[in-house]
Amino acid sequence: MIDEKEIGKFFEKLLENSKHFIKSEFKLELTHSDYKLISDLDWNKLCNEKNWCKNKEGKYNIEENPHMAYVRIEKDFFISTLFHELFGHGLYAEYSKVHGINKDEKKENYSNLGVFTFNEIEKVTNKPEDSFDKWQFMNNEGFACWVESILCEKNNYINLWLCKARLLKIQYEQFFKCYERFKEVEVNEGKAGVMKKLGFPGF
Repeated sequence: MIDEKEIGKFFEKLLENSKHFIKSEFKLELTHSDYKLISDLDWNKLCNEKNWCKNKEGKYNIEENPHMAYVRIEKDFFISTLFHELFGHGLYAEYSKVHGINKDEKKENYSNLGVFTFNEIEKVTNKPEDSFDKWQFMNNEGFACWVESILCEKNNYINLWLCKARLLKIQYEQFFKCYERFKEVEVNEGKAGVMKKLGFPGF
């Protein structure tokens, strides 16, 4: 039996540490995102109601107010998932200029924006009409994985991330390649370089 109260206290401490790091490193705060711990039973019910994929360990839902990061607490990587869904997707949704771009805007307004630029994605996408969604997806997931790895390290869960990263490389290669690209930019241009490419305020 999972003690939800104790789990809640544990998560609150992780959140406190993570919020402090995000504010000190990036000068950003989540203002429109929250999280919910969810059992596998309730997750399956939610997926049936909303027609979501049941195989995921969590989901960030921008259709709720506030946006809600669901975290499955019975999974091995639930700590890492919290960082990915709440801080990774949350910061991206609330602040990234890439996320705020409308598909109907003139392409020149965003053609070179992103760690993966739209021009770059357009060249390698088989169907031009899919380029915009793929551009958004790769930047969104790449950023979420990148933030997840950073917060795992800052909260002394780097081994958890390394274990998950090995699985990602095998099972979800596209996600891992997105992360690798973000890490490459960080090495060459620093964390600020990543944020600048995604159009975060203050960079």
